[in-house]
Amino acid sequence: MKSLGSLKYSGIKLEDVASTQRAIIRVERAITDEILFVAEAREVVPMPPLGLFQKLQFPYSPVESIPDMENMWDLLTEERNKWRDGILKELSTATIPTP
Repeated sequence: MKSLGSLKYSGIKLEDVASTQRAIIRVERAITDEILFVAEAREVVPMPPLGLFQKLQFPYSPVESIPDMENMWDLLTEERNKWRDGILKELSTATIPTP
């Protein structure tokens, strides 16, 4: 906790990271699924391994916080798995710049 006070803002926000991750996921899905036609069943956020949160120890995650962590995982899964939606429509309306 003492060292946290000395950290300076680096200019990167978590929403910037999520936005970049979304762009990478959408490009990967466009290339893999729509252009190369490699249909693989996969999710943006994978299912957590069984018992993932039960293996964590104090002081980082008290046992009482396990349901909250599982709920957050579910929320992220629901939100981020939607990132793959609408790629084909976006590709069909994209314009390719001419040199």
